[in-house]
Amino acid sequence: MKTIYHTFLALVLAVSSAGAELGLKKALDMGLEGSELLKMYESKKESASQSLKEVKWSGLGSLNLKSAYTRGDEPVYAFAETMRQGDFSMASMATINNPSSVENFELGVEAGVPLFTGFKLANYRKMAEAGLKANVYAYDRAKAGVSFQVVYQYLTVLLRKQMLAAAEKAVESSKKELETAARLKESGMALGSDYYAALAIHAGLENYRSVWGNELETEKMKLKILLNAGGESLPEPKGFLSENDYALPPVEELLAEALKSRLDLRAWAESEKIAALKVSLEKNSLLPQIDAFGSFSGNTGSLDKMRTSGIYGIKMNVPIGDPGYSARLARTRSDLKSAGDEVNYRKKNVETELRQAYAGYVSARGSAGISRDMRDKAALSLELFMPLYRQGRQSIIEVLRAEAALLEAEAAYLEAVYKTHLYYARTMLESEKISGETLAPVAAALGAE
Repeated sequence: MKTIYHTFLALVLAVSSAGAELGLKKALDMGLEGSELLKMYESKKESASQSLKEVKWSGLGSLNLKSAYTRGDEPVYAFAETMRQGDFSMASMATINNPSSVENFELGVEAGVPLFTGFKLANYRKMAEAGLKANVYAYDRAKAGVSFQVVYQYLTVLLRKQMLAAAEKAVESSKKELETAARLKESGMALGSDYYAALAIHAGLENYRSVWGNELETEKMKLKILLNAGGESLPEPKGFLSENDYALPPVEELLAEALKSRLDLRAWAESEKIAALKVSLEKNSLLPQIDAFGSFSGNTGSLDKMRTSGIYGIKMNVPIGDPGYSARLARTRSDLKSAGDEVNYRKKNVETELRQAYAGYVSARGSAGISRDMRDKAALSLELFMPLYRQGRQSIIEVLRAEAALLEAEAAYLEAVYKTHLYYARTMLESEKISGETLAPVAAALGAE
């Protein structure tokens, strides 16, 4: 049951946040839209997509158009170009060692088509496909991470705002009591030592207000940067930290799903697949390479006549001596083992992070109930102290101590409620379930739709 104190804080926050407000869903949309990290991953994804297209088209071979103009009297050059132009005769033999300058215009087309590449093209295509999948998974995982960052920062702003409101309430209330105590001290009805001790406690309350106020401004600025709001003023984040039971399924169920669906694990699995394909490439590097080729060209000494010729065929290259083969194969096998070890390492990290987040949520839920009870008892204690103080049966120092105890209890309660929402969102992140749908209950619990 809410105390009068807690109700008062809710009213103060509702009044202070009136006007333009920023809901959690809007903050998430802004965070995803303005994230430089996501733009970077988007570029990587596009690069991987173009790499796949490049591999697909490379299997079609190549077609080149060539042209050249040359002039010279070097004997071999003059002999060859005269033959290409169809002007060679027995008279040409007389000047073969000291020919006149010959000019030649050459136009030609060359083509080459791979017939068998030792499975290189097939493996390169599979590698490009795996690379694209890995980048898509990495992009989607990054989106989940950005969503969590926005939720974290949004919740932190609400926490600091409510802690500051509690500190301001404590400072104003204690100030009024100190004014009364000052009058009693001057009339000799209150001990000066108690009064100055109470002033010290009041200074501590003011310090809380100052520190939490500065922290609130810092967290607001961090949220503005995260949402990429630029020079625009960011609307006040709406909502109020309040308890909510998210009724999570058993952690073992979440873990089993996470090991199947975690996008970063899928990305690492694609990296392992690429490493396996590299081993296959090295194994097959001793296979023959067969290509079909052809060229068609025309040569002339003047543009009004041209003699054309062509050459076509099939060529095969067979590597029979490669000193680095065994070392390269051993290296790719080591890379494959490293990639497999990386996947296993990441799986263990997933389990650790998910269990930590889940345990944090369970602990925060329990702590919220205990902290609420502490806060309510501290508020009741202060309420009981007030009439006793006014009757002269308690000193001002006891009243200020009760104010400080209530503020500390309220801060502990807010921290516990904050962690409840935060660890729920973290559990959703670690189990690959964070989305607009799973974060909607958070917005509803905060009143920040």
